[in-house]
Amino acid sequence: MAKPEEVLIVEDENGNIVRETLKDNDVLVQYKIMRETLIYLAHLDHKDTETQMLEKLSNQLNGEDADAKQKQKQKQKQKQKQN
Repeated sequence: MAKPEEVLIVEDENGNIVRETLKDNDVLVQYKIMRETLIYLAHLDHKDTETQMLEKLSNQLNGEDADAKQKQKQKQKQKQKQN
């Protein structure tokens, strides 16, 4: 989760080019919520949070993601209904 920064280049009333940073965009709000949630979970049970995060990262590195598993389960249910 890299902290996003949105920058806007504008011309001020004196004709100077200035750089404005937009602070509360949607991505930044999502980042803050995710960060707070991880901190909260880590305070509740830091060992379990670490275990869960490492498992999720390992699954991503191995190409096993939650969406693929869900799709496989749905296909299996459809096959069972057909039989």
